[in-house]
Amino acid sequence: MSSSASFNSKLNKSQKELEEKINKDFGNVDTSIKEATVNLTIACSVFRDLYNMKQCMKEFDNLRKDITKHARVYCEKVLPITSLIIQSIKDCMESYDGLSFEQFKDNKDVLSNEANQTENLALYIYELNTEILVDFKKEQNKVNTLVFEDFESREPSNNGNEALDVKTKFIKCHLCPPIENFIEALNKIVGFYNSLKENINMLVDLFEKPNTIIVYNKFVRKAKSIEKNCNDHMKTVPTWVTDLKSIGNDDSQEYIERWIFIRKVSSGEKKGKTLFDLGKELCFENKRVKKLLESY
Repeated sequence: MSSSASFNSKLNKSQKELEEKINKDFGNVDTSIKEATVNLTIACSVFRDLYNMKQCMKEFDNLRKDITKHARVYCEKVLPITSLIIQSIKDCMESYDGLSFEQFKDNKDVLSNEANQTENLALYIYELNTEILVDFKKEQNKVNTLVFEDFESREPSNNGNEALDVKTKFIKCHLCPPIENFIEALNKIVGFYNSLKENINMLVDLFEKPNTIIVYNKFVRKAKSIEKNCNDHMKTVPTWVTDLKSIGNDDSQEYIERWIFIRKVSSGEKKGKTLFDLGKELCFENKRVKKLLESY
């Protein structure tokens, strides 16, 4: 019998169920962190490619300017807060390093509050990305329904079918799917932190039961694995910044500066609240977010 099977046989029903829940929760969030990182990397490279695409028609150039405006909002207002999520997950997981089970029990409220703060940050980033996605979907619709129809009605240029070339490039540079996938990953991360608070409470409730330390040690090992993976994913952050900083300036700076103050949540229980006020509400204990919002 393997050592893990031997340990598992010592657990009662509640302990086994908690161990299974921990395995599932940490496995899911590990996948979600990877998905979030990959899709945000794709989104930033798409913004870069669309900006750098060759100007060939007035209609295309106007569309590119609109996309650039929203991409700069993402770069200057959304990304600085979005990029905090992996660091915050890492910090949360680090909190369990070196904690004895008794110290864990004694610090339950502190650990639950930290999990709650990270959950709120993920929720805020979810709302920021959901609202900027609305802008990008409007531009994508222009691409799909207006621009291409007009382009395809034109005669081919001397250099070949220019309209088809533009269409092909736009198809390769879908604006919305990577952001949609990133948002879905964020939604799962929010769910993980709600579940993490349950796991903390369940471990403490089972503190006096023999062999719960086995489940706690599994919990700590899983957290350590997530912490390590976060270190790997954080290496992609400079790529995001580099891609978006390659987008040039235009005459939309006033819109960019005001976006987070005038843009309102469009659905859900926070509907009608500005994104700035939502950030203050959800992340008032998060010093990094508070500092960014104050700088805006």
